[in-house]
Formats: sequence, structure tokens, C-alpha cells
Amino acid sequence: MKKMFFMRSHENSRYAWVDVFFGPNRDKVHVIDRQTLEIEKTLQPAPGKYNVWNKIQYEEGTSH
Repeated sequence: MKKMFFMRSHENSRYAWVDVFFGPNRDKVHVIDRQTLEIEKTLQPAPGKYNVWNKIQYEEGTSH
């Protein structure tokens, strides 16, 4: 089984948002400090909800 994740951030942000697909934090989102690479917070979607992040504008270097 391949272990994959989605990570997103912005060049002006100190944080990266990473979806977790396996392990004890499955279906949660880690907020990672890009300078220290430490997990600052783990977010849990509301019951019955799931993570969906929609990119609504094109940025250079992205697929959309």
C-alpha cells in the first residue's frame, strides 16, 4: 500500500496543512510549523464530515 498525503501552504505562511490518511490520526489534519517541522495542532473534522480542500484560483507551479 502506498502512503500518500496532501500538503499545502503558501510562501507567506509559517504553517503547512497536511491531511493524514493512516495511523492513529487517520482523517485528521496536522498543522505543521514550517520552520521547526513540529506539529503545532491536529484538527479533527466534525462527526460525519471529512476533509475537502478546494483550490479556487490558479497559482504558478500548481496543476490548477
